[in-house]
Amino acid sequence: MKNLLLALTISTLFFACSDDKANMTTVDENGNIVLSPQSIEILKKLSDDYYSCRETEVKKSDCRAFTSEAICRFYHIEDFNKSGEYIDYREIKNIITGFIDWELLGPATDQSVLDQAQKNANNHIATVAWDSSKDYGHIAIILPGQQKKSGKWGLMCPNSASFFRHKKECYYDKPLSYSFTNPKNIMLYARKG
Repeated sequence: MKNLLLALTISTLFFACSDDKANMTTVDENGNIVLSPQSIEILKKLSDDYYSCRETEVKKSDCRAFTSEAICRFYHIEDFNKSGEYIDYREIKNIITGFIDWELLGPATDQSVLDQAQKNANNHIATVAWDSSKDYGHIAIILPGQQKKSGKWGLMCPNSASFFRHKKECYYDKPLSYSFTNPKNIMLYARKG
């Protein structure tokens, strides 16, 4: 009896956790993977909070945790949460480049890397793009969805979201080329599944 209860409890937890990630995407009328209404709601709430924070920020260090919060909340991970606080975006690179649970996919100049990044996101694997040319380079989040051709990059770019620090703007559900003017020095990393 105890074994049966334990098995039921584990199964319930497994399916509850699986449902969270399964709810990230849905399929549109053309059979394409798209963000689910729940995902859009999370991203819209984070965007609204970001704009509110930027309007009321007092010092430059305010509002620097939105990228880490978005990655954690969207992908249901805690890699960028320390003691109940989301980390400053400048600390993300230290985790993705040095943490055993993250791996380098490669440069954004390589179409196969961009393809893999989109595939990862569509399979609910946390994936990010980082501007490696700067110590505190910009970070964008790869989202589930469809790749779009970028005229500036000349590549098919994965769907993405970003919370900028150098300007008061954020976005979601746009190609990665919206975040970076060109793919040079942009490296993609994924959380190991």
